[in-house]
Amino acid sequence: MILMKFFDCFRWNFWYHCTFRCTKYASLQWFNDRINLVVHQSDYVVGCLTGCYEFSDYSNALKTGYDLIEKEWPGFIDKGLGVSLKILPKVLSPGTEIAYISRTAAELTGLSEKTIVVAGATDGYTSAIASGAVESGDFICGT
Repeated sequence: MILMKFFDCFRWNFWYHCTFRCTKYASLQWFNDRINLVVHQSDYVVGCLTGCYEFSDYSNALKTGYDLIEKEWPGFIDKGLGVSLKILPKVLSPGTEIAYISRTAAELTGLSEKTIVVAGATDGYTSAIASGAVESGDFICGT
């Protein structure tokens, strides 16, 4: 209850961006001219399995500044920081189908080519779901 009163005093979106680790934004600026696409660990695994590297789930995209409330990359990333939104992944909900496993990945792993790869979620999100913390205002202690 105290936490919710605190957030009532500030816009949630404002609080999120103020407490977000600014080093991630600095990293995005550094990467901007050096890479074609930002991928998180699970995005890379999905890419290796399917050939589709351009997707991420929102629980991973949060790590690079994705705004979960507005469901978009904040405008200040490109307008304020000068980071091209083209290097950021298309964000999906966990569980969204991405693609079938590639023939090469099927041969290397022994999985069927009919295997569908879906967007994942971070350990914190999955542990929250497993604990039953699924409604707005629910929380868990730990990771």
